[in-house]
Amino acid sequence: ALDALPAGDPELVHLYGQSLAEGVLSTPVITTSADAEVEAYKMEQSTTEERLFESLTDTNKGESPASGLGYALMALGGAGRVTVARAGSGSTAIDSLVDGGTQFELLESQTTAFAGAQASGKARAVAFIHGETDEDQGSMSYSADLEALQDELDSAIKTITGQSETVKLVVCQMSALRRAGGYEAQRRINIAQQQYLAAKADADIVLAGPKYQLDYVSDGDHLEPAASKGWGAKLAQVINTEINGAGWTPLQPESFSVDGAVVTITMNVPFGPMVLDTSTMAFPADGTTHGFSYISAKGETRTIESVAIDGDDLVITLDSAPVAGFGIGYAAEGSASSNERSTSARGNLRDSDTNAAVVAQGGAGSAFNW
Repeated sequence: ALDALPAGDPELVHLYGQSLAEGVLSTPVITTSADAEVEAYKMEQSTTEERLFESLTDTNKGESPASGLGYALMALGGAGRVTVARAGSGSTAIDSLVDGGTQFELLESQTTAFAGAQASGKARAVAFIHGETDEDQGSMSYSADLEALQDELDSAIKTITGQSETVKLVVCQMSALRRAGGYEAQRRINIAQQQYLAAKADADIVLAGPKYQLDYVSDGDHLEPAASKGWGAKLAQVINTEINGAGWTPLQPESFSVDGAVVTITMNVPFGPMVLDTSTMAFPADGTTHGFSYISAKGETRTIESVAIDGDDLVITLDSAPVAGFGIGYAAEGSASSNERSTSARGNLRDSDTNAAVVAQGGAGSAFNW
């Protein structure tokens, strides 16, 4: 069970980043009205606070993650109220979202408005959904840029609210293989890898997980409405865990060993048991690799003969012993012309999380960690 938010504390959560943070193309809107019995509020590209629901006035924007995030965070218990503030901007690289930029200044203004109205309020997390533009630009400094952004957010927000608690930057891996308008041939895993590495290197950057398991609209970049809302709820679960001190680590490798042709990878599993789920995520007919791949050290090839689960261990059997310096890849191969769950870069591995607050917003299976 997750810890509850401190009773009575007003909490501001910034939803920041690119168009997925804004719900672009995630139409039609699902959350068309506010729940008057829940103390959940929003600031939607402004410093004006109102009850939490999704805007119906912008035909380009639909169901953002904000409603799922706010209502799930309240359902997790204990907070006096929650405000979700949106200050993201579509097609915007990370170097335009830093201190001194227009969107950062809006975020600061939102924090000031919140702190002025809520004397005991805190803003201990920024949910950051981002990466596509920097992937297009071929950024190789994105990991360092994330660390710098977290430092700037931490300093700015603490100055405004007077809080002592660190502001966590909660990121999720960019999982779109392509974008409309000529990027179909790109293999888009550079930024996802840097997001993972940034979270490994900096305890104040928290990786929620990947998004390849979600449903995307036809452009392959933006989320279906239910997926957007459900992902917001998943971010709420991660934030709730992190700001209460328990700490969040996603489903990811912790260590590995090699014995002949058998590679054993010990995983961090948030909520066991692990599952190779071939129903939610379709995979090629061979049914063998489940999204794992052998990465050559010296040009050699190896075939994955089987992938099995043994408790928190993944047991990968190759056709022969690997060469020193090899790697095992995951969710890095798929069609660059689609982001459907049946063809994109993806894998079958998940845990068995059934968090009720997430499922209430996102539906069955939305709480699984992939």
